[in-house]
Amino acid sequence: MGEMSPVEGSATETKIADENENMLPVVNIQFSMKTPVSQNIYNYLEAYLISEAKMKQVKVSGAVILRTNPNTKMREVFATQRGYGDFKGGWEIPGGKLEAGESPEQCIVREIREELATEVRAEKEIGLVDYDYPAFHLTMHCILCSVVSGKLQLLEHEDAKWLTKENLRSVDWLPADQEILDEIEKLL
Repeated sequence: MGEMSPVEGSATETKIADENENMLPVVNIQFSMKTPVSQNIYNYLEAYLISEAKMKQVKVSGAVILRTNPNTKMREVFATQRGYGDFKGGWEIPGGKLEAGESPEQCIVREIREELATEVRAEKEIGLVDYDYPAFHLTMHCILCSVVSGKLQLLEHEDAKWLTKENLRSVDWLPADQEILDEIEKLL
């Protein structure tokens, strides 16, 4: 006969609209303990579950920009190194946060214009990454983009590289970006 779990619970999620008509999740968590525990442990578990439910949600779009190198004829992806913030120095596919009422495709066109002085066309979403950082939950729409005009100038990033399938994992990718590398590799 299997053992009973010491903690039993459930979580239900509903959505409410904020002042900008964005639908936000509301989570109701209920749990009970099957084995005796101290009030301190019970309070800790309750606080942990509530903090997880209230974790900040960040929605972003990332641009997967590919090219065929004119010299080597190899397919390459454009990677950028962050020049600011908590993740300064980490490598990522370029992009940024969705603004209210903006689609992931509209976001990536705007972000690449702002960060790299380049116009891109959002072709298709190649993957969706959900990743829990310690302070927030990140949802990243990874969008295959083609350059329409511009030279990918670094306005906010520290460095950039064109990476091939062979050296794709040679840089220190941010944790969430690591989650999309297998899909990018298939395109190279």
